[in-house]
Amino acid sequence: MPDHEGVLHQFSANEEGIVNGRLSGGNWLATDAAGDLLSPAPSVWCQPAATNLVTYSHEFDNGIWLPIRASITANNTAAPDGASTADKLVEDGTASNTHAVALQNWVVSAATNYVFSFYVKAGERTWVAGDLWNTAAPTDDAWEVNLSTGAVNSSGANIDVATKSIGNGWWRIRLSFTTGAGTALNVGVYLHNGTSSIYSGDGSSGLYIWGAQLEQSTYATSYIPTSGATVTANATEPLVAWPSGLVNDFVAKFDWTNDTAITGAKLLDFGAASANQSVVYITGAEVRFRKRLSSTNYDADFTLTPVDNTTYEVRVHASSVGGMAVYVDGVKGGTAHANVSDLVVGSSLALGHNLLTSEEILGSIGSVKIYKVSPKITDAQVIGLS
Repeated sequence: MPDHEGVLHQFSANEEGIVNGRLSGGNWLATDAAGDLLSPAPSVWCQPAATNLVTYSHEFDNGIWLPIRASITANNTAAPDGASTADKLVEDGTASNTHAVALQNWVVSAATNYVFSFYVKAGERTWVAGDLWNTAAPTDDAWEVNLSTGAVNSSGANIDVATKSIGNGWWRIRLSFTTGAGTALNVGVYLHNGTSSIYSGDGSSGLYIWGAQLEQSTYATSYIPTSGATVTANATEPLVAWPSGLVNDFVAKFDWTNDTAITGAKLLDFGAASANQSVVYITGAEVRFRKRLSSTNYDADFTLTPVDNTTYEVRVHASSVGGMAVYVDGVKGGTAHANVSDLVVGSSLALGHNLLTSEEILGSIGSVKIYKVSPKITDAQVIGLS
């Protein structure tokens, strides 16, 4: 079929390797194990299983939330999901004091990693502040965020504060922390006049809040709505079929959008059992293509410390002549491997997770393409595959 020593083939919709024959823009679309389409776009969100421990996540007028010198106007504007379920936190007229809503004495485990997240949008007030305290250290860790820029103006020593713009003026704020010896957690979200969270209220100004989530984790997963009880969301673990007989001389190309890097998380898993499990994964300092044969590992690396909320184009190349290599954003990694043996593969390619032990990424995998290539393809040709 080829007329040069380069790309032999790119699989198309009517050939083996496309799940249910679904193809869009030349890209495979991921399905779950039952073959149901997970996304109409060539990108799928992947994340570990998670539980939202806040029982009323967007109903800030519920009794688990305590307004402090403030009031809640329920369902006051469109939330990030488009529904009119975002509430407004409105200050009262109290002079020289705070105006807030708080989650009080929420039961947590001592000496455990948690992350609290919520969505906020500026109203008349364009800053938001807060504090977080446990019945034992860490205590009273305060923070401030500018809702015009997402900049964290200050934060306490025992919490990590991160912000992410999600469009239409909304920000997601994530507070990561480790509890102290106590088992009661208090979280306050404060109005802020641009100078301080202690000021004289005017009785009408405020901002919009939605989607509170508390997870026992070191990172925040996507929002899990609740209304009266905790809710657990299953892990998202998409699969695509792997072309039968393709065990060497191929390039796997995909876009990886990193929300939060998780060391050890798998970007691709080629579907074999443990002793022969080949994967592409995040080490923390590299993107690694690991070929595993009879419990021996052969690794090709690209040095990379992933940045949150960043998209990378990743290519991995297995060759019966040149061995193994990883390319990121059009550059070949500095550590290739000379092993030229065939991979052991399964019938499915796992996107964003490990078929054997989960290890999901927190982010998305998209634009997946698999190319059968000549053993003599050059680096320039690998990088030039489109």
